[in-house]
Amino acid sequence: MLEPADTNDKAALGIRMQALTEDLKEAFGADGSQGVLISQVIIGSAASQAGLKAGDVVVGIADQSIASISDVHGALENYKPGETLSLAVLRDRQKEYFQVVLGTASSSSFPTPYGTKGQSYHNHDFHGLHGMMSKKGCGMETD
Repeated sequence: MLEPADTNDKAALGIRMQALTEDLKEAFGADGSQGVLISQVIIGSAASQAGLKAGDVVVGIADQSIASISDVHGALENYKPGETLSLAVLRDRQKEYFQVVLGTASSSSFPTPYGTKGQSYHNHDFHGLHGMMSKKGCGMETD
């Protein structure tokens, strides 16, 4: 049986992101405060279908420059699932552009140790865009 669509669902790319340290900026060829690293892409997500990969650095969404994870969240607030946006990324130190048809946050969630969709390991859901955080201190340590 199909469940009704959630009309309040937020637009999502289906990626995990990480802020760029100075070392990462140098390694990926990002200038100044430019960019956010894609650390993981959900298989079958909007980002995956558009050809984005872990290791890409998001430097722009539409006409907006991206310098932080919050910039990505802010840019996505202007879009709805099913809409297309232009994403500028650095890949192999070269700028490339991708057209992404946005998915929904509920369809772009990472699985948790408990199998619950819509939550990341540290109990935050960022419209399918999850900032990286170590597992230490989150109740997921292993001996």
